[in-house]
Amino acid sequence: MPHTVSHVRPDPQLCAQHFGNLIRSARFLRGRPLEEVAPLAALTVEEWLAIEDGDVSYVWEQMLLIGNVLHCGPIWMGYLLEFYKGATQQ
Repeated sequence: MPHTVSHVRPDPQLCAQHFGNLIRSARFLRGRPLEEVAPLAALTVEEWLAIEDGDVSYVWEQMLLIGNVLHCGPIWMGYLLEFYKGATQQ
C-alpha cells in the first residue's frame, strides 16, 4: 500500500498560544519591559499582554510592527507568520 501524506489542519488555538509564546520569548530575550515596547508598537500594555496570551485578532501589519520593535530577524518572523496563519485560519 503506497504511503500518502495528508495535510493536517493546525489547531488554531494551539497556533495562537505558540504565537503569543514567541512574542513573549522575544521580549524576554531582549530584556524589554512591557511599558517600553507596547507604545513603540502603538499598543497599550493590556493589548500587548493579550497578544502574548494568544490574541491574534490584530492584523498582520500590527504583528510586523511588534516584530520590528523586538528586532526579530527573518527566522523569528517566519515562525511568527506560520503560527499567525495557523491561528487565523477559518
